Amino acid sequence: MKGDLKVKERVCEFLDGCLFPIFINDDEVWEKIETMFCKSDYKRCRRYVRRKQGYVVPVDLWPMDNETISELVYQLKFSLKNAVDKNRKTFAEFKNSFYYLSLQNKIDELIKADDIDEKHKKFLERFLSEFYSSLFIKDFDEAFFVKMAHFYVKSGISSSIFDPVYLVFSSELFEKFYKWSLETINDIDERIFLLSVVVKYSNFAYSFLKKNATMIQNLDLCFDAFLKLKEKEKQAFVDALTGVYNRNYLELLSSKLRKDYNYVIFIDLDDFKLVNDNFGHDVGDEVLKKVGEILQSCLRNGDIAVRYGGDEFLVVLNVPDGSIALKVAERIERKIKDISILTEKGKVSVSASIGVSKVCCAVPFIENIKEADKALYKAKEQGKGKIFMVC
Repeated sequence: MKGDLKVKERVCEFLDGCLFPIFINDDEVWEKIETMFCKSDYKRCRRYVRRKQGYVVPVDLWPMDNETISELVYQLKFSLKNAVDKNRKTFAEFKNSFYYLSLQNKIDELIKADDIDEKHKKFLERFLSEFYSSLFIKDFDEAFFVKMAHFYVKSGISSSIFDPVYLVFSSELFEKFYKWSLETINDIDERIFLLSVVVKYSNFAYSFLKKNATMIQNLDLCFDAFLKLKEKEKQAFVDALTGVYNRNYLELLSSKLRKDYNYVIFIDLDDFKLVNDNFGHDVGDEVLKKVGEILQSCLRNGDIAVRYGGDEFLVVLNVPDGSIALKVAERIERKIKDISILTEKGKVSVSASIGVSKVCCAVPFIENIKEADKALYKAKEQGKGKIFMVC
């Protein structure tokens, strides 16, 4: 039940109905994909790009890849899945035969060889024992092969060991299946067809495993580079005290902001100087940290929070209309009002005045900030902890 719940929670908010979170039945792999694409630069995701271009998005297309094994097979005009579906009962009968049992015994002997170390034995035993069922009985269990690909990479499985063992296994499988078919299938054309399905589907599964292992390796490399880049960006563009972006980031994205965002929220803490004067700058810093946390908790992925000045913050949104922007501002205002810090000199609480304005993409973004600032001063004229919105 726990695993099912996690899968259901995996949703890409930028691509409705994306099946990749279900395809990747591995939490560690999914977290990296989600961090790099769904919660960061989703427009680089190949799945997103394809959908926007009106093309079909195969379930096994990785966000950083251009082509899938399933597409290559489809281009060969051989419907493996349909062939397996039609003959699943036959494949199940082979699995229950003496020939399959002798195949298992031979592979068990091979895996136990002294020149194969424990990590390879563990992988080969799991993979080869479930291979046939996952391929021919369970309607191509993609989750199993992706999990095995992850196991392959994380365990450091060597192709020089895996490939020869798989070659022996698949050769034995083809031979045993052929011998069994001679005894059970009278129609020679059907016999040849089914053997061809076993050969092609086994090769497809091998390619699928290797392809996904390569993608997981590439993902690890990309993720390491992504984290290093984010760390550099953080040093340059994130305010060290509050954890939200600084003005450098705002200036960097000013042209993008007026094109992709439609509302600005300007936040100013009321009488914040008195907090510093009466309780000290350490307490003032603690208040600012909490405001940073509030902004990050109130916003969606893609929304932008900026520390604009000492006690001034900006939030930039892309929302359907002004009523939603106003609701976001109200939520922020309520949460700031709930801040309570106990000190030796007493309890510290604050309020915030907030201005909200609609973005005009025809003018520089700094002009939109000025409009939000005007709305902020209108709010202050009404008293502390007020919100004023201009459209």
